[in-house]
Amino acid sequence: MRTLHFNGEQAMIEALKTILGKMHQDAAPPDSVEVFCYSQHLRGLIRTRVQQMISECIELRLSSTRQDTGRFKALRVSGQTWGLFFERLNVSVQKLENAIEFYGAISHNKLHGLSVQVETNHVKLPAVVDGFASEGIIQFFFEDADNNDSGFNIYILDESNRAEVYHHCEGSKEELVRDVSRFYSSSHDRFTYGSSFINFNLPQFYQMSR
Repeated sequence: MRTLHFNGEQAMIEALKTILGKMHQDAAPPDSVEVFCYSQHLRGLIRTRVQQMISECIELRLSSTRQDTGRFKALRVSGQTWGLFFERLNVSVQKLENAIEFYGAISHNKLHGLSVQVETNHVKLPAVVDGFASEGIIQFFFEDADNNDSGFNIYILDESNRAEVYHHCEGSKEELVRDVSRFYSSSHDRFTYGSSFINFNLPQFYQMSR
């Protein structure tokens, strides 16, 4: 039997990464996972929440397949938001400072392309993006590449209309829309998401036409 000890503000993140990293996607799920909490206050609530989080992460880790790569879970720990990305061979962790990094990480994980973050006052965005830009919501604009090129471009505007642009992307727009919507609609979970990190307006998706 081996005992591992983690401490500090990122102890939960480090423990999750260690546990999940020792599992592979073809493995059978563990028979049981027990969580023991010795906190003086809110012992039952903490134990239940941690056990639920571990179970969800294990399910994501073991259910990811080659046809459904790039699954992720956002966690709010000690006032900071972290993204757990469940890849084929391992589990990676990324700290997410703000909303556009959150959605940028999703896009980078789901789509393959060249990412260029720009400020809207420095780079001229397509007229349709400027025309539909609205403060207070996240907006995704998909633009198919020229006839001679494959793939597509994607423009992401955060709540403050800061822009992130991805050129020559390849991947499934449908999967990206599905995953962003699914995790965004779960933002009511205050244990996972900070209320100041994501508002409750669902993201908007647009397909640009030439």
